[in-house]
Amino acid sequence: MSNIKFNDTEKWCNKCKKYRPNTAFYQNKSTPSGLCSFCIECDKIFTDKDAAKIRQAKYRDKHREQIKATINKCRLRVLYGITPEFYKQEYDRQEGKCILPSCGRPINATDHDHVTGCFRGLMCQGHNAALGLFGDSPQLLREAADYLERFTDG
Repeated sequence: MSNIKFNDTEKWCNKCKKYRPNTAFYQNKSTPSGLCSFCIECDKIFTDKDAAKIRQAKYRDKHREQIKATINKCRLRVLYGITPEFYKQEYDRQEGKCILPSCGRPINATDHDHVTGCFRGLMCQGHNAALGLFGDSPQLLREAADYLERFTDG
């Protein structure tokens, strides 16, 4: 069942879900009624929201690097208590490699103590996740290493 009243003085607005006078709609020759599917008021609200979204998207595109740097700076400070400069200094000191000497994979995680929140070092994602899965427990890691060594040839 259609909500369009042909040859009548009112039409159904698909946005506000009300019958409105035909004069409350923009004309649209591509529709059966010759009018838009939602009223001028709803069209204005929709258009204003879209315009704001478009402005925001354009701003984000234009300032992408600045926004990214600001977010990263805040994230480092809030989560790990360090500055971007300190991060860069550590990254360079570790030559862009995981802090575990025998690893050699590139840095893509910031390791920190989950109890105190203090920064510990820069790691590859795999080793950082492994520490987290072991609950940051040196005892559990030693037990896991002992377990693996029992099954290692040599």
